[in-house]
Amino acid sequence: MILFAVNDAGPAKYLAHIAKSLKNEKYLCLASAISVKVFASMDINCLDSIDDLDFDSIDVILTGTCLGDGLDKELVRIGKNKNITTISVIEHWSLYKKRFDLNGEYFYPDMIFVNDNQAKFEAESDGLPREKLHVVGNPVLENMKRYNYSNADHLIWRKNLRINAKGSIITFISEVLKDDFDEDSPEFQGFNEFEVVNDILGVISYQDTFIIKLHPAENQKKYDFILKNNPNIIVIKDTNINKLIQFSNVIIGMGSMLLLEASLLTNSVYSYRPNEKIEFIGNKNGMVKKIYNSADLKKKLSVIEKQNFTVINNIFSGSTKFINSLIKKSI
Repeated sequence: MILFAVNDAGPAKYLAHIAKSLKNEKYLCLASAISVKVFASMDINCLDSIDDLDFDSIDVILTGTCLGDGLDKELVRIGKNKNITTISVIEHWSLYKKRFDLNGEYFYPDMIFVNDNQAKFEAESDGLPREKLHVVGNPVLENMKRYNYSNADHLIWRKNLRINAKGSIITFISEVLKDDFDEDSPEFQGFNEFEVVNDILGVISYQDTFIIKLHPAENQKKYDFILKNNPNIIVIKDTNINKLIQFSNVIIGMGSMLLLEASLLTNSVYSYRPNEKIEFIGNKNGMVKKIYNSADLKKKLSVIEKQNFTVINNIFSGSTKFINSLIKKSI
């Protein structure tokens, strides 16, 4: 029996794709209030409580890697104590060692899955045990699929969100930076989400619709202060991601995994990281276009033209199959 246990939404999508791909192996899912929504969106049921688990029937525990305490670290600790094989996934390219830190103590599983050789190099450089690192790809990026939506689909989507039938749509992918990374911390990016939003609002046309896509961990009222007298600003949390990406003229963010996902569906994906201290992997590997400064931001967003999408080879193809083979070897 395989147990998937995850605290955050990002790794929940990763593990949900693995769970859905399993054929003969039985599995259970344990989720937080945030990640349970991700599993539900993929028609996967979750246990209500850790008390519902019979650990004697569990062969492998797969977890995400959240910052601070959470289900991920709790299940790794339990697995270690009960001699159950534990595997944790790092679905991003950042904060490698910090993900396993709890009050200065590190909780490492038996295996750590990372996306590619770049992630493995960075994780090892950050201090993670080399022998635990396994390059496996990323099932979320592997399974990104572009749909052929009709013009009617587009108009209905706009109508449901109360967006004018004409005019460009600029979508901002928000993240929690200001509250999570103090300016004195080594993980400080050099900017925060409010500064970036303010810069974008300073250059877009009043005729454009500005959508702020919240991270699942963000409060729905986070940006209420900019909504007054701004009818063309929309804040959303739960939505059809594929439609959001394909119907937006521009997708802009900072360092979200959703930017990498979007880059597999559209060409108009940018990251804006003013005074950045750490380079975003999407810019490093060329998947996401970089906006260098406020002048470049103004240039990119002043005249918006929807770019025709060019299909590119998905370097993450085969991830799910490879991950399943490693899991089976662990049972």
